Amino acid sequence: MISDNGLNHRAPSALFSLLIFLVSSIFPLHIGFTVILSISLLLHAGAKLRIEAIQLKRTAINCVKNLSHPDKETVIREIQGIDYGAFEPLFEQPAVRSLLLTLGFLGLIISEYFTLFS
Repeated sequence: MISDNGLNHRAPSALFSLLIFLVSSIFPLHIGFTVILSISLLLHAGAKLRIEAIQLKRTAINCVKNLSHPDKETVIREIQGIDYGAFEPLFEQPAVRSLLLTLGFLGLIISEYFTLFS
């Protein structure tokens, strides 16, 4: 629809449609949801693994305390000293560390992009 002054009234909506198309084609929304869901699942699994490992360690220590073994204090210290595998702290687990490194790298790339183009 062209008005008396020659301007197209559909131009703003067409421009907005074009911008939405370009933004959605550069970074589709479903990929963003998939990435966010994967990261959330990884963090939840890491936290849940750590919680279950702590509970397992407590259960093992309580079972050893109920035994009549002469070296049970040594066994309890050995159980408490286990700090590898599932017993590692959350941010030292390999999957979480790789996620943090990847997100840190992406943050660095994005910050460099913004400093170059803004």
